[in-house]
Amino acid sequence: MSNIPNPRPANESDPHRRNFGLRNQWFRLKRRLAYLGSLALLKIIDWMLRTWGYRRTSRWLVRFSPTPDAARSDSKRARILALAVDSAATQRLVDVTCLRRSLALWWLLRWLRIPSEVRLAFRLANGKADGHAWVEHHAQVINDLPDIAAHYPILYGDQLSPEMAAKI
Repeated sequence: MSNIPNPRPANESDPHRRNFGLRNQWFRLKRRLAYLGSLALLKIIDWMLRTWGYRRTSRWLVRFSPTPDAARSDSKRARILALAVDSAATQRLVDVTCLRRSLALWWLLRWLRIPSEVRLAFRLANGKADGHAWVEHHAQVINDLPDIAAHYPILYGDQLSPEMAAKI
């Protein structure tokens, strides 16, 4: 430790210290709410997909969310929300697949009016079709590896998006 005295004594009545503590508590509360909301949404989307299927689930998600602002770019907030959804997905309370994670993140981003697209892609692995889903924000992958599309050569971007499935 250094013997240099602190120019500002640690005083609990210091308004700057108090505000930092409140901001830190507020940030932790927001992070916890995003986690709990993501967990609940993952459970709901899991139930919807099992009960209704992809098309009807997509229709409901599109109908009950605002239209995002196409010009808005907020990669930082999108990645923070992706981390909250991924954190909730690690809990074994619900069967979470890449499609469920991606639909939950896409729907939450719509509520923040952040434009995003669900990408669905397939590849043949050991003679079987292997599918994967991820979310992109202005052509940047936000909830998976940046080069994930290179691993899945058959990409159905617009054809199977929730917006298009809702119109069928």
